Amino acid sequence: MLEVETLEELRKTIEAHRLVLILVYDSQSPHGRYLASLLDDFAFKVEPVIRVVKVDAALVRDVEKELGSPPRLLLYLEGKRIWEQLGFFYNYSSDIYAIRRGILYALRRYNITPQSLGISLR
Repeated sequence: MLEVETLEELRKTIEAHRLVLILVYDSQSPHGRYLASLLDDFAFKVEPVIRVVKVDAALVRDVEKELGSPPRLLLYLEGKRIWEQLGFFYNYSSDIYAIRRGILYALRRYNITPQSLGISLR
């Protein structure tokens, strides 16, 4: 899990990794802190295959102009944004399920299976 502090650091991370999952959140909000914690748990299951990155909109200037307002989850494949989730349930099991399914279907559009990556999204 990486917490970036600048947009330049984020851009370099996207360029350096095949798959990058980014959470844009606000640490000033209880919902943002919940999502950051949720993503910590999720990262444990998918890293290092999917590089998981957190961007705190309260600290990183201009992140909203670049990626959109928080909370937001984005998946990049080879530098291209292929999936985005804007809404959350704020229920742990429902949110984990929605994230897994969203990533699974996004990868399928590019004929990539989790098994071929060596991870499970079930």
